[in-house]
Amino acid sequence: EMTVILQHQFWDLVVTEDRFEVGLSFGGVPERLVIPFNAIKSFFDPSVQFGLQFEPSETAAEMPATNLPAVAAPSGLPVAAPAPENQDEPGKPSEGAEVVRLDRFRKK
Repeated sequence: EMTVILQHQFWDLVVTEDRFEVGLSFGGVPERLVIPFNAIKSFFDPSVQFGLQFEPSETAAEMPATNLPAVAAPSGLPVAAPAPENQDEPGKPSEGAEVVRLDRFRKK
């Protein structure tokens, strides 16, 4: 059992009918994870305090496991790109999500 947190540093998210694939970095080494949906036990989104827990269906327990081909990690991709500076005025609504830099609120 393992917990995967997708927040800021991931790339190449691909969602198919039966699984999702995502690029992550472990100790600075880029890797690609392939997660079948039937392997997920729970999901939680802390930004909206929403969570789900899944129980395996009887048909899933009867289905034979399939081996997925190994996916090589993409080469030459940066582990994380720096976040762009938000030049908008504070309090001005934007059309998308807003990135707030905490540095401007720290005492100097």
